[in-house]
Amino acid sequence: LIPGIEQIRKKDDAIASQEKKPIEELSVEPRLKFIKREIPRILRIFKEYFSEEHFIIFTEIVENGGDAKNPLLFLGKSNQLLNSFKLLANNDIITGCSKKELINWIIRNFTFISSSKKISSISYWHASHVVTDSQYVCKRPILGVKNGHVYKV
Repeated sequence: LIPGIEQIRKKDDAIASQEKKPIEELSVEPRLKFIKREIPRILRIFKEYFSEEHFIIFTEIVENGGDAKNPLLFLGKSNQLLNSFKLLANNDIITGCSKKELINWIIRNFTFISSSKKISSISYWHASHVVTDSQYVCKRPILGVKNGHVYKV
């Protein structure tokens, strides 16, 4: 018998028998944050792209961070939504997260109406392409950022 093996086994058994907390009970402070001074401009621009009910929830997640309970239906094109968040992140209007975290936040929180007129989720591939590709240019952007200030296009 290897010296100390019995102690290691007992420790492993104790760890394995510990009850683990379910994932849904774990609370994680949202890291993604919008710069407060630009929130009113962002909300004015996005208002026409959500139903009244969804805009209220959108306002809450922009002001407070976190996720919507259910994905919000964006009434524009997915490229417009993705490009907007890309510009906000690239200009430090959205802070506290990596591009990957931003992409996952977008996918969790938004849907759009596809060209076939169906409510669709945003794919990781598409979101990643738009958000991370520095060569990607949105044909019909809804916002821009100049000198750290958001404006409507």
